[in-house]
Amino acid sequence: MTENSKPLILNCYTTDAIVYNNAKINHATKFMPGWFKKTPNEVKYEDGRMVGSIKNCHGLTEMYRTAIVIPCWTEFTLDILHKDDEEVYRWTTAKRDFKVEGHPVEQYQKFAGKDGTSIKLVSPWMFQCDEKVNFVWHQPTWNTRDILDKLTILPAVMDFNTQHATEINYFIVRRDFERQVVLKALEPLVMLHAMDDRKVEIKNHLITEEEKVTRFAWHFELGGTSMEGIASRANRSNRIALQKHIEYLNSEEE
Repeated sequence: MTENSKPLILNCYTTDAIVYNNAKINHATKFMPGWFKKTPNEVKYEDGRMVGSIKNCHGLTEMYRTAIVIPCWTEFTLDILHKDDEEVYRWTTAKRDFKVEGHPVEQYQKFAGKDGTSIKLVSPWMFQCDEKVNFVWHQPTWNTRDILDKLTILPAVMDFNTQHATEINYFIVRRDFERQVVLKALEPLVMLHAMDDRKVEIKNHLITEEEKVTRFAWHFELGGTSMEGIASRANRSNRIALQKHIEYLNSEEE
């Protein structure tokens, strides 16, 4: 980022005061794994030689320096059931309005196969960016060692100029035994990287339901709810065209 360049502003909106006060969107540097902090800068081989540890890995440290994180806004327990069970999973959480959904397997059958399915955590956040910048969305692998064999974030590239929902889609492979996953409160759920070399300035906002509907009315009217499924290319094109038209109408341009 050049000295005079402006930061990239990412606005993050929620109507949930508890989420806003306790689980804000934040920079990944706030979520460095505990095991990483405890690792010394140098480690010793069996033959006595000293070598730099993972703390010297530029790729890892740069990832945390440049990413932002959506943290878990409650403790969430997921039981992945036996593959022959009629149900796929069961879940519990203390948060009353927590929602879990999923994409019909028919939408991605060639990928899911016989034992694959998805689970979607309905996020309390909606993102908005005035600029058309893509964000890479991926799993915070270094923070989630204990669930790597159970849940996999489905990666994506999103722009928050025309897309606003931040639902978290996991992929599950069903086995011939049950497994349990616990996502702890404030544990990183998703990492996002802007495909832009400027610093991302995060602005968290607490808004009312009425303000949410007003601000993102066109998103909901186009079917942009948590149940929308996988949008077609034509639908995405329509959204982009509509967004450009809205920007024109709201500008001072004649």
